[in-house]
Amino acid sequence: MLAAINLVLLCRIKRIHTIIPIIIVFDFVMVVPILLELIWGIPDIPYPTIALAMNDQKTSIIFCIFLIFAQLSFGYEITRLLSTQNVPSTNLNSNKSVYFNSLRYKNFLLVFSYIVPIVVIISILGSPDITYFLDIFSDPTRIYNQQIQTYIKYMGILNYALLLSVMVNKWYDNNGTLHGRIIRILYVLLMIIIIHKRTFMMIAIGACLVIDLIKGKKIRGIFPWYLIYILFAAFYFVYYAYATGKAEYNDDWYYEANEYFFRSMHMRFAIFAALNPNEVHILDYPGQSILFDLFYFIPRSLWASKPWPYIYYFISGVMGYSSYGYVSWQMPPSYYPEFVSNFGVLGIFISVIITVWISRFLDNRGIIVKLLGTSLVCLLEIYYYDDAFKVLVIIIIFFYFLELKKGNTSLHYE
Repeated sequence: MLAAINLVLLCRIKRIHTIIPIIIVFDFVMVVPILLELIWGIPDIPYPTIALAMNDQKTSIIFCIFLIFAQLSFGYEITRLLSTQNVPSTNLNSNKSVYFNSLRYKNFLLVFSYIVPIVVIISILGSPDITYFLDIFSDPTRIYNQQIQTYIKYMGILNYALLLSVMVNKWYDNNGTLHGRIIRILYVLLMIIIIHKRTFMMIAIGACLVIDLIKGKKIRGIFPWYLIYILFAAFYFVYYAYATGKAEYNDDWYYEANEYFFRSMHMRFAIFAALNPNEVHILDYPGQSILFDLFYFIPRSLWASKPWPYIYYFISGVMGYSSYGYVSWQMPPSYYPEFVSNFGVLGIFISVIITVWISRFLDNRGIIVKLLGTSLVCLLEIYYYDDAFKVLVIIIIFFYFLELKKGNTSLHYE
């Protein structure tokens, strides 16, 4: 009910704010799965640890408190924005050239977006085992050739470059042209070929949605297109599971949707682990993965006990390990569970407060920082804080200080 009220209030906002796409993504990954549970119940979960969390009453209560607190915080932020006209933000009714010409290095970025796929194709043709890339239904966790494993890491860098190219192409495709859509679809197909990760398809769709919202596109105009994209992605997720044999572990499409599309299951598992440290282990001490996030750039040779990324600890907990253990595949949680694992139940409040604070901070920034920052937060709501996102943070900080040096208006307009 609170989520529905917030969505209605969002329709009354005449200016675009960072909090808008953040709320939309949050409701999709956290609230929608709860509504589905009311219809279909809890999915058939193949992992005993997660099954425990999903069936634990105390965990469910605290998760509901998390949702209520988030919706109340979002609602307060929406009403604050509705009641004031002095919050710096982008006017939906302003001249469209403000959006389309705001990035100063337009030609450079466009050339970059056209060169990247060429480099990708050349890299595929020159790979030590081209059959791996041509077989889009091969499982990357079952590749044992060391040479191809090393090459896949290199292709992973190109994958992020392709994702950036999708965003650049989307940003400068002023009218949503057909050939622009075809180009972005081809880029996403290349991403699937080189990385074999279904999640990046959804990330690309989400990034394009954020750009449309930042530009002030009307929901009713873009909804049909995104419905088609999401339905296709859902079909591919399920088909991929069967084509690669992953469905052997669990052939319940409802569970697949919860693991890959939604994030409530991951959040509830983190809450259960915080409440029952003797039954499920994720982190060794509070703040462990936060330390890695802050000081990831320090070489492990200089810091032998340096923590690992949160996703490693999370999947170890899912597998029921009593301490960190290597797992060849990952289950990407959002950044909300990471706050819970680091700060206990208090983390459910900290995560929401920080999310709202970041949205306010970005609302006062120039269009470049606002666009990149909003995309980052929305991506963190569905994906984990990996190395590429850390690089994105550095880029955002760079543009922020550049904005301070040149003044806000120089980055709002060409």
